[in-house]
Amino acid sequence: MGPMTGRGIGWCSGGGWGRGNGPGRGGGWGRGYRGGRGNQPYYPMPPAAPFVPTITREQELNTLNQQLEYLETALSEVKKMIQEMESVKKDES
Repeated sequence: MGPMTGRGIGWCSGGGWGRGNGPGRGGGWGRGYRGGRGNQPYYPMPPAAPFVPTITREQELNTLNQQLEYLETALSEVKKMIQEMESVKKDES
């Protein structure tokens, strides 16, 4: 009923979602794989090879030395903080 000014997707019009018609929401208007450029065919990309980093022994040794230096610095800072906290605790006693 009425002037039919809506979009025509109500139950009475037969164009509601869930009936399998129309684009999107499972409507099935797809045309297969396309490259997105009109009627040009879709050519899939070949699968990418897994990335395998190549690192020399010298680079690995350099990295390990840097990590060791960082960890030693962090350890010395933690030890310093512990000593400061213990000295404050002894002063309070």
